[in-house]
Amino acid sequence: MHSWVNDFRIAGPDALRPKKKGRKKILKNRVKKTVTTENTDTTSVDTSIEHIKELEDELLKLRIENAYLKEREACVHIVDTKKAAYLEHEPHAVLDYFDMALSHSKYPHYFPHTFDMDYDKDNRILIVNYILPPLRVLPRLARVLYDEDKKLFQELILSDRERDILYARLLHELPLRTFHELFTVDVAVSLAAIHFRGYLFLEEERKAGKPPVCALEIQTDRATFAASDLYHGDPAVIFAEMGGVIRSQE
Repeated sequence: MHSWVNDFRIAGPDALRPKKKGRKKILKNRVKKTVTTENTDTTSVDTSIEHIKELEDELLKLRIENAYLKEREACVHIVDTKKAAYLEHEPHAVLDYFDMALSHSKYPHYFPHTFDMDYDKDNRILIVNYILPPLRVLPRLARVLYDEDKKLFQELILSDRERDILYARLLHELPLRTFHELFTVDVAVSLAAIHFRGYLFLEEERKAGKPPVCALEIQTDRATFAASDLYHGDPAVIFAEMGGVIRSQE
């Protein structure tokens, strides 16, 4: 009696509840706590690694963007410098500008599309030396017809005379087109005139390692070219009025 009275005084009503006999099981609880702690630590480490990876990716993006901006700034500076030099009619800048303009011209695949240029700053004359396509590279096929009855295709081939006419027209139009492309983009009015020379590699000279021969030559000034009607006029007539010359290679 004395024992439970004292327990009641110390712990209150809980002291009167029945108690389990035997030793307390603490090993299982300890193991659980250890496992819980280990899982928590593992999750914390994984989250940290992912965060570091995200930071590294962001840093890489910033470095790439920074490098791009620096390169872009350098390019803009080069372009601005070139533009200022072109506006001042500086020869190297003028040649670079018109070289870029002619390089973007679209021609058939059999065209050599090879040229070099020189610039006379005192007289503001651009000299264009152009490699002409030879007659042999022109296509012989005029068109293809389809026979409904025979279910066959028929190829129409150009005659030698037709090819000669086509080639002569090409020689007249090529320098006129070049004049148009160059005068049109000349915003600095650095060109008072253009001198065009067309060169051909003849088969015999090519085999002998000799340089091409000048087969065509024409020069025109800005005012004369502006007064020409390229859209409605005959290229051969315009070519002749500008003093163009085609040299026979026979």
